Amino acid sequence: MVPAEKYSLKYNREREGFVVQSWQQQRCPNCSAPLSGYDLRRRKSIDTEGRSQIVYVRRLRCAGCGRLHTEIPDFMLPYKQYTKAAVEEGKTGGPSCCPADASTIRRWKK
Repeated sequence: MVPAEKYSLKYNREREGFVVQSWQQQRCPNCSAPLSGYDLRRRKSIDTEGRSQIVYVRRLRCAGCGRLHTEIPDFMLPYKQYTKAAVEEGKTGGPSCCPADASTIRRWKK
């Protein structure tokens, strides 16, 4: 996973979701070679209110080692469908303030 710090979200009617458009040149975390666009990956994102939206994130291929990396915006977390704000709210406030199940929140607190 490669974090995207400078980006915009644009709604795409054909894909029925938001596409993350990054403005920065990314480097491979393994070998520091430049990364180039490969394709888009569909991710589901659930916010603190329980609303879900589809976000398309870029997958990038390394010119040096050939590995694929996913570029995620700063409001998302790797391998989680809940946003960073929802996870932090669940960790501090408990099950009554977050749209996630109680068992999911307990797992986040570990």
